[in-house]
Amino acid sequence: MGRPIASHVYLLRENKMLPLRTLFQVDQKSPYYNERDKQSIFYAESWALIHYLILGDEGKRMAQMGKFVELLSASVPMERAFQQAFAMSFESMEKELHAYIQRDRYPIISGSFTNKVGYDASMQSTPLTEAEAQAYLGDLLLHSNRAESETYLLKALALDPNLAMANASLGMLRVRQGKSDEARKSLERAVVASSQNYLIHYYYAYALSREGNRDMETVMGFAPETAAKMRAELKLAIQLRPDFLESYSLLAFVNLVTEYEVDQTIELLKRILASSPARNDLVFMLAQLYMRKEDFKTAHQLIDKLNGNNNDAEMRQRAQGLLAQLVSVEEHMARIRKEQEERASKSRSGSSLAESANAGGQSDAVASYDPAAALRESLRRPVAGETQTQGSLVRIDCDRKGITFVVRINNRLFKLKTDSFSHVELTSFTANAGGEVTCGLRKPEDSVVVGYVAEAAPRAQIDGVIKSIEFVPPDFKLKP
Repeated sequence: MGRPIASHVYLLRENKMLPLRTLFQVDQKSPYYNERDKQSIFYAESWALIHYLILGDEGKRMAQMGKFVELLSASVPMERAFQQAFAMSFESMEKELHAYIQRDRYPIISGSFTNKVGYDASMQSTPLTEAEAQAYLGDLLLHSNRAESETYLLKALALDPNLAMANASLGMLRVRQGKSDEARKSLERAVVASSQNYLIHYYYAYALSREGNRDMETVMGFAPETAAKMRAELKLAIQLRPDFLESYSLLAFVNLVTEYEVDQTIELLKRILASSPARNDLVFMLAQLYMRKEDFKTAHQLIDKLNGNNNDAEMRQRAQGLLAQLVSVEEHMARIRKEQEERASKSRSGSSLAESANAGGQSDAVASYDPAAALRESLRRPVAGETQTQGSLVRIDCDRKGITFVVRINNRLFKLKTDSFSHVELTSFTANAGGEVTCGLRKPEDSVVVGYVAEAAPRAQIDGVIKSIEFVPPDFKLKP
């Protein structure tokens, strides 16, 4: 073990090393990971570092490396974990690694097992059919994001239309392509053909969750029968494979959106996180569930944990977005409580005036209260350059180029564009909007207040870029 890899040794001799801080920050999105001219030094230096930590300095760093991995798994920030485990900075370790490489002597370990390695003597092989071979190739290419995966999957299904793997993989491909109806059909066939495959049940539930929802960050609801079907499929997937955590994550998401068994879902995620504390996606989901329960204190604590103990820039960004939502909700609820208190105070004052007038036989003016005033105060304030107006939401058109909200304003249809649901502030002040805001016709049309930036030179019959849409009661009137 540890035999030098000639190409790595050569590259380390001839090229400048990456700073260790940079090396540890490389992920799948980094140019050092993806660009051909930088990829080699990344792999060579990574190899040399692990070689040193395991075999260098007579193996003294081995236990420290184990501690470092444990700290990272517990969501300790990378730099702090490194300093705690190795009792030094990146720069100090970098000097040690550079000296190790300069010596150009890489120790190796040779040995043999004391006892014969056991194996399953009853292991059997079975030939693949041509359809199965095509399905395996198509599935591999699908997981590699290769466009030609479809060709192999279609060949497999032409040979065996009921082949579970091919149907499942084609279903996931159709999900990516936004072809919901075709995805559902393929995955339904896969479920029938292989009812004991946990992954197929998960794929089916995932496909259902994406129907009509281009952006999973802003799903307002699911039809009751769709939500029930997803729950059934996910519970079956969990029963078949309890350690596959994606099933729990999606189940929690469905329950969050539909406000179903929120308390039970919180307890479920807490149990999972007790054994898998590094699953930041589940921490993020748990924070949203506490927000749904209006337990803002606990939600704050979880979001702070994501912001402080997470090296994933994308997750940090999502956590900061959730924190902004939480602050907005808290401010909104504080305004509502204040308005309710003021309304109650006015009501008590009016009651006293009325009693006084009745007792004295005189007629006193009682201040009238506008029931829509509180709602007007709660509406989003348009920023400079935005137009705020009221109308009826007719439909939401979705295609590969973006999303268009079609709103009827003063008997004219306005087309307001956005590239993602996440770029639109959606708020509902009425149950009439229903639980689902997704692509398609709105039946009946919804009374809405929209905020948008008008197009200076309208192109492709687009009137503007939508910034917010707020669902209001049918009898509500927006005042200037």
